[in-house]
Amino acid sequence: MTTTYHKVHCNFTFIPLYFVLLFVLMFSFGQGQLDYRFYDQSCPRLPMIVRFNVWQAIRNDTRMAASLLRLYFHDCIVDEMTAKFTVKGLDLKDVVVLSGAHTIGFAQCSTFKKRLFDFKDSGSSDPSMDSLMLSNLQNMCPNKDTSNTNLAPLDYSSTFRFDNSYYVNVVNKRGLLQSDQALLDDPIAAALVNSYSNDPYLFSNDFAASMIKLSTVGILTAPYGEIRKKCGSINNI
Repeated sequence: MTTTYHKVHCNFTFIPLYFVLLFVLMFSFGQGQLDYRFYDQSCPRLPMIVRFNVWQAIRNDTRMAASLLRLYFHDCIVDEMTAKFTVKGLDLKDVVVLSGAHTIGFAQCSTFKKRLFDFKDSGSSDPSMDSLMLSNLQNMCPNKDTSNTNLAPLDYSSTFRFDNSYYVNVVNKRGLLQSDQALLDDPIAAALVNSYSNDPYLFSNDFAASMIKLSTVGILTAPYGEIRKKCGSINNI
């Protein structure tokens, strides 16, 4: 088994950023990459520290839960994106179920505004979007630059609840992002969307399994990888 030799400062200031790290360490044992018990001696209270700080961060800002999910996802696949529905190390099922993370959080108007007013440079809205949702979004995100930073919920049905309503929205043409609604363009992905929309327990189980699998994608072991003291820069800067 290859052990990754990293060092984390057991510091409350930076611990919330290591929520991703904890998830990887706790669930990647046996994958031939990480050591489940690596921090037993150097930072035995790590799980408690992370749990407390994540809870506190979410209590102070409910959007933090979605932010941590995005951080985890993009950190794991930052250099791994390939074709339309393909991520190296993950199959189509995993990518579809991970999209369900959009059941919480918000998106800036700039990320989907073209769907509202100039879909594919057509000068009109996306015909695949539910008409009532379209009208509401056009009010929230008027067609001017000053609205670019306005926020809209990724999931209108349950913005702050992690459930399978994201898939119900997609089935009903209420996916906020074009990438969400595009899941129905692929027959295999569409079948999965329908399954998850009808079975919240199936979604929950598959999401947990896919998150664990995602944690093993493209892991960099020493000396090629490092745990950053500050998330925005490598340690030697």
